[in-house]
Amino acid sequence: MAAQAYERLSVYVRLGRLYVRQGTLHQAIPLLERGVALSQDANIPLWYHLSPPSLALAYDLAGRAADALAMLGQVGENTDANNTLLCGEAYLRAGYVEEAHRLAQRVLENACHRKERRTPAFPSARPVG
Repeated sequence: MAAQAYERLSVYVRLGRLYVRQGTLHQAIPLLERGVALSQDANIPLWYHLSPPSLALAYDLAGRAADALAMLGQVGENTDANNTLLCGEAYLRAGYVEEAHRLAQRVLENACHRKERRTPAFPSARPVG
């Protein structure tokens, strides 16, 4: 059962992220919502850390700032740089500039500390503003 849930989560989240990149939010949101719910139900923390930032950004892009902020509230501080950037973009789109700046600073500081040349970006479907 756990292997099947893991495979379904992989599809939901990866395909959902692709749809967000393409701007087809009506397809992205249901997949990402299923990913968040399944990761919680199946108790698979890895996927639970990957799903909410993408769903929050999709909600923001769809004009659902309250839903995005609720989802961002479920994201912990222990997430990778790519997901931190997703959260930052979602906060920025929701008008929380200070929180977006704090997250961007955290990613930059971590990258400098590790002497990374770049962090993979998650290109959004639409420009901010």
